[in-house]
Amino acid sequence: MQKNDGGPAFPRLSVTRYTGGDIFSVEGTGMSIRDWFAGEAMKGFIANSEISRNWNSDALERAMETTAEAAYKQADAMLKAREAIDHANG
Repeated sequence: MQKNDGGPAFPRLSVTRYTGGDIFSVEGTGMSIRDWFAGEAMKGFIANSEISRNWNSDALERAMETTAEAAYKQADAMLKAREAIDHANG
């Protein structure tokens, strides 16, 4: 089962003009909403952690991995909440 990535975060809109009117389509290329949420969460985690104060630490690599994993867990939680709210609002 493929994980919900929320779709494209910054899709490009393309317009194709036909005689009967305009037809719009969205190109789903680039970063997913999940990736964008994770990046935003990671910025907050790093700004409020020891990682930013210990860049030369021997434990830095593991701390970065843990922070990245936590950021994606936060992104998944945000997507889950988004789905629940969308479902509740019909």
